[in-house]
Amino acid sequence: MKSNLMIRLIALMILIPIALAHFSGQIDLTQPSWLWLTLFAGINALQASFTGWCPATKFIGNKKSNACCNDGSQCCEPETKDPFKK
Repeated sequence: MKSNLMIRLIALMILIPIALAHFSGQIDLTQPSWLWLTLFAGINALQASFTGWCPATKFIGNKKSNACCNDGSQCCEPETKDPFKK
């Protein structure tokens, strides 16, 4: 739960300055610019903190998707039978 709160705060730290700059007239979000990428990342982080699903993991890949978490504080990799691993 605490990690979701941190992600929400970071997302708001991205979105609020962009909104303030747009409404104060410093930037124009109706024109294509690199700020749209920043805005998309902030909105994506905000929705991921509420839903728990991040579309970027489809592109990046999540190696710990099969991890088992005991009490939320420590995670372990599932045991695999690798003949080359000692």
